[in-house]
Amino acid sequence: MDINTVKELIKLLNDENLSVLKIESDDIKVHLERDTNVSKESSQKVVTNTPVERKETNTPADPSKYVEITAPQIGTFYTKKDEHSSENFIEVGDRIEVGDQIGYIEAMKMFNDLKSDVSGIVREIVVHNGEDVEYGDVLVRVEPEGN
Repeated sequence: MDINTVKELIKLLNDENLSVLKIESDDIKVHLERDTNVSKESSQKVVTNTPVERKETNTPADPSKYVEITAPQIGTFYTKKDEHSSENFIEVGDRIEVGDQIGYIEAMKMFNDLKSDVSGIVREIVVHNGEDVEYGDVLVRVEPEGN
């Protein structure tokens, strides 16, 4: 299935105001789901079998003093060290150094390590394990050293 077919299916989902569109054939299965409780621009998502783990975050009191680590590409962000592990690369409150791996982004079966470009304390993990990200999405907020 090519990207244009997927785009057509998403358009059909929106045009017909469907909340779920599921298509199965011998060699392909597609499940599109739209959350009708959120704004229109963020209402589409492709549902996969990857469990998404939610964690409490420490919301910054003054976000302007934190450095945001953003997604360098589109893909799926993973915080777990491997798919069968419960160990994360980082946790809220961890001290990280420049070059420490904070997770990885998978795109088209390519796994790209994501490393910190700041030293400091992790104050918020915005995107959690298995969530899709767009270029520039904030993934983690770090309080840099000296603050």
